[in-house]
Amino acid sequence: IGLTKASYGDGSVLITPDRAAVAGLLAAGTDIVALDVTGRLRPDGQAAVDLLRDLRSEHPDVPFMADIATLSEGVMAAEAGALIVGTTLSGYTPQSADVDHDGPDWALIEGLARELAGTTVKLVAEGRIWTPAEARRALDLGAHAVVVGTAITRPRIVTQTFVHTMRG
Repeated sequence: IGLTKASYGDGSVLITPDRAAVAGLLAAGTDIVALDVTGRLRPDGQAAVDLLRDLRSEHPDVPFMADIATLSEGVMAAEAGALIVGTTLSGYTPQSADVDHDGPDWALIEGLARELAGTTVKLVAEGRIWTPAEARRALDLGAHAVVVGTAITRPRIVTQTFVHTMRG
């Protein structure tokens, strides 16, 4: 899964924000292109779901993964042609700012599993999954796969979590 991240003056970070980023990933040989398909607009003002729809038309053989933050974004991304929908951005956008940051967004995972059932779109649970039990629960709720990121790749954060919990 290939992606780029671009930061903007307002503090936002968009995953694979535009056609140029997609072209670079395809030239590099990525198998799947991940895109931010949240309610945030692209740098050129285009809605993310419209960019996904355009990219599917331009690159019909390329599998696109939509990184989303809300149930409605996930459903719209699936309808626009995403082959994979990931809960990656839950809690990290203005539209999902009220999500509890202490654990996975179980309601989103469960809701998307229900909405995507019977389709060919795969659900990937991602975001604040810290334990094998949480990964198992995500699968039990209907996720096709689980991404465990920070809990494995950022030992400093893991250590801080232990210290914070132990101090009470």
